[in-house]
Amino acid sequence: MSTVAIKKSDKPINSIRKKIINKLALKIERNLIFLETNDIVFISRKNRKTIIYATDGNAIYINETLENLEQRLSQETFFRSHKSYIINLDKVVEIQPWSRGSYLVIFSKTRNVAYMTADKYKKLQETLNLE
Repeated sequence: MSTVAIKKSDKPINSIRKKIINKLALKIERNLIFLETNDIVFISRKNRKTIIYATDGNAIYINETLENLEQRLSQETFFRSHKSYIINLDKVVEIQPWSRGSYLVIFSKTRNVAYMTADKYKKLQETLNLE
């Protein structure tokens, strides 16, 4: 019977882990908040601050580097489009040529935009088998 009890207790733990995987833990001042990764449109780095643009229109300012966030986010959903941007591919509507080999990334339900380098554009095309 103890084996059955262990199996029953494993199930909630596994479901908790799955729920946590879909959230990003962020330290803001002395608080720890959990943000649904699906609520992230894109992330940028400006003036030594990292800004997370959320689907509700809010911008969340944190001190964490893009490199750390990139490692913590799903590589299937999030893409490093530029040294200053990580984009959520699920939120991208269009990628347009911009200037001198760079691209403008347009998202659904926001006027905020991100940028993509020509090298990253090529890498994205390869990843999506669009060559």
